[in-house]
Amino acid sequence: MLLEDWRQPIDMEWIGHWRSSGQHAAADYWQARLKLAEKADPPAWPQEEMTHWDGTVYREHLRDEAARNARRTDGNRMRARWQYLFGPTDKSRWAGNWVIDVGCGEGETALTLANPATLGYRYVGVDLSRNGLQCARQDSPSGDYVQADVEHLPFRPNSARALLVLGTLHHLRDWRAVLVDALDLAMDDAQILIYEAIERPVGLSRFALARRLGRLAKESEHENRISAQALLSVIATHAEIEHVEYEYSPVRTALVHFLGSRLTTNSRLTSVVLWLDHFTIRTLGHFVPVFGAGAIFVRAIRSRRAPI
Repeated sequence: MLLEDWRQPIDMEWIGHWRSSGQHAAADYWQARLKLAEKADPPAWPQEEMTHWDGTVYREHLRDEAARNARRTDGNRMRARWQYLFGPTDKSRWAGNWVIDVGCGEGETALTLANPATLGYRYVGVDLSRNGLQCARQDSPSGDYVQADVEHLPFRPNSARALLVLGTLHHLRDWRAVLVDALDLAMDDAQILIYEAIERPVGLSRFALARRLGRLAKESEHENRISAQALLSVIATHAEIEHVEYEYSPVRTALVHFLGSRLTTNSRLTSVVLWLDHFTIRTLGHFVPVFGAGAIFVRAIRSRRAPI
């Protein structure tokens, strides 16, 4: 289904009505128009991103359930995201409300650490990749999935009780504009959970080092470098920041490479690696920036009292 007028935003209650009337197909795949630009030659960036994710990572996961499940059971990634984002968050406030996951991909983090079927909230994942959304739908059919370019989010402002932006911004041309638009979707006092890769000198960046170690054989053409200070500044203008945490030193990237699947099954080993990661960031990384953090967690509360 395609919006006849892109500028007509989606009212969340429409999706709720489709659900209640049994029109699940419409609710699952309300396809917002992928508006790239009103030009004869649309920009290549969104098209290249869609081609990359649909044609490589998510296509493989759509065919291979084991590969898809590996992302959901990755103790190395999920343990930290639970510890700093989802664990301390009062998710009881989500019940009966909309939670929007911007750039959800397969939705593995939100759907694993905050199962909507268990918590009783209404999950809406939005992503450019249809294959990614299909992966998410296979694993969590109770959610709703919207295919759209996140640079043109097709939702009404003030509609979400919680907003999730997990590893999306560094793929975008103008991450600041997308983040501001996304924050506008959140109700006043809504919970905001953000996880993002941040800049480090290129030679030891999380992505560059991972590629050198052979952990990122297939990467997107677009990997922006986001300043943690700039990211926090944008968030603070629109929300009250509750907690900030940093992770992913080069030491952890190397350990993840060499330990591999053992971090998925051995919780004690995972705890040691996460401790070493934070120890490196707070000691060596404090004096030698190249050994600092490669990613940031931010928990915040939406506040329209903040100057916009």
